[in-house]
This record gives sequence, C-alpha cells and structure tokens, in this order.
Amino acid sequence: MRKVSGVGGRAPGGGRGSGKRIRIVSDLHVGSPVGLLGGRRSKKHARRRNELQERLWEYWKDLWKTPYDILVLNGDLMDLKYWDDVDELQVALIDVLEEVPGIREKELYIVEGTKNHERFFQGVVSEFKPVGGRTFEFLSLSVEGKTLNIAHHPELGGGTIYPGTVLSKTALFARVAYGRGKVVKVPDVIVRSHYHYFAAYQDSSITVVQTPAFCYQDDYAVKKGLFRFIPDIGAVDLVVSEDRVLVEPRLYE
Repeated sequence: MRKVSGVGGRAPGGGRGSGKRIRIVSDLHVGSPVGLLGGRRSKKHARRRNELQERLWEYWKDLWKTPYDILVLNGDLMDLKYWDDVDELQVALIDVLEEVPGIREKELYIVEGTKNHERFFQGVVSEFKPVGGRTFEFLSLSVEGKTLNIAHHPELGGGTIYPGTVLSKTALFARVAYGRGKVVKVPDVIVRSHYHYFAAYQDSSITVVQTPAFCYQDDYAVKKGLFRFIPDIGAVDLVVSEDRVLVEPRLYE
C-alpha cells in the first residue's frame, strides 16, 4: 500500500494541517466488478468480492482513519451497467458509505455524475441526508473565506497527453468567464473528477484539482486505451484556511 500526502502549494504563514479539511471522493462505481463492494452481502445478490475489490475495500477502510470536516461525494458513485436491480444497487452503495465515520453528522454534499449511472439516488439521499436534502449538478462552497467550485465532469475532453494542460486551461476558462461578466468571481478552487487520475495545478490565485477514482480499469477503459486510461486510486483532501489551500492526495497502489 502506498499513500502520498502533502502535495501542493501553500501561502506563507499557514501551518501545515490547520484549517478546514474537505475530503473529495469520486468514481466509486459500486456495482462494477472493478468498483467498491462493501462488507455486507446483498440479500438478492450473494456476491463475494473479487481480488481487486478486496484490495479496494482495504484501501477504503484505511482512508477513513484520517478525520475530515466536510465530505463531498463527487459523482459516479454507482455503476448501472452490471446490476439490473436499482434498489439493491443503492443498498450496496449505502453499505459502502456506512464505513465512513461521521457521514450522518458532518457536512455532506453529493454531486451528480454521469446520468446513466445515477438516475436513482433517493434511497441514498434519504439514508444520509446531505446538505439541502438533495444532490447537486455542481456545487459552490464558501469555506474559510475561499470559494470552491466542484463538479463531476471536466471542461475539456480527456484526449490531451498533458494533464497539466487541462487544468491550466480550466483556470483560464474561469478567468475568461469572469472577464465576460458570466460569473460573479473566479473561484479560489476548482475541482473536477470523471477521468480517474489525480493532478493539481496552482498559481498565485487559483487551485485546480482533478480527483482520482476508487475503482480499477474496466473493460470499457481497456478498449479505449489500455495504457492511456489506467486510473489513480484514492481521494483528495483540501485543507483550506484564509491564507492558503493545501492539496493532499491520498493515493494507493
């Protein structure tokens, strides 16, 4: 198991680890044979975890040994391609999320991902009661004086060979939108998911983060590009205070 933390920039004066810790988890793909499967067995689907799912489950339990203040579930939590019983799939997702300490007490947001994965969420919303009692197409948060914009789908396609290009152009698009009067302000932090890899970009005024996944490479990704779409496994913590944003990826083998 490999964990990496403390990557990213910070402004002078802020102590490491201080501030609000926002944990962003995405792309669990519960229901996929290469996605998370929880500790209990589904009553209708007596499925055992395969080798990859056993490894993911150990990583998932390890992730929550470190506390957090705010939790954002940023899309593609379920995968409808492999289960025909949507109610049971929600039970399987709830089973996975039950492992998360404080999920019913702490500030929780659920952001929608790909529509064909997440048309049915009422059971999960009823169980964990996220802020606002619903899911969000995109999320705007104000934390410690910083503005965060969080959505599942990136602005650019996944074809570029340089991840940094995608992230820096995302920052540029935000500035152009502000210059044209289309948005009230440029966010301090932009978070996107969906492509299953981790990357971060920071300059003097903005942080852009692409989050990893909590699943392995499925048959669709293999067909699209065996070497191109190998995912990063894990989550990202953003430690936000008035004087800096620290990006802490939590990555596993």
